[in-house]
Amino acid sequence: MNEFKDRVYGILTEQFAVDREELTDETGPGNIPAWNSLGQLQLMLRIERQFNIRFSVDDVISFTNIGELVSLVENYMSAGEKRTP
Repeated sequence: MNEFKDRVYGILTEQFAVDREELTDETGPGNIPAWNSLGQLQLMLRIERQFNIRFSVDDVISFTNIGELVSLVENYMSAGEKRTP
């Protein structure tokens, strides 16, 4: 696992109180009961704080699974700066 993916998975396990083994890149909100609309917002805020980035509203609603979320974080981080909407 790469650094960003490992950190995102760590945040997900803490946020939704699930075992890491339960998560795959294909896991999405429909697979975790606590991953509802409020859980989504809380997750995104935690990721923003952890990576010192700011997501746009479109970013918050654009991904459908963990793999896409990791890619979103990687895109922000590869920009080499704090990206803001």
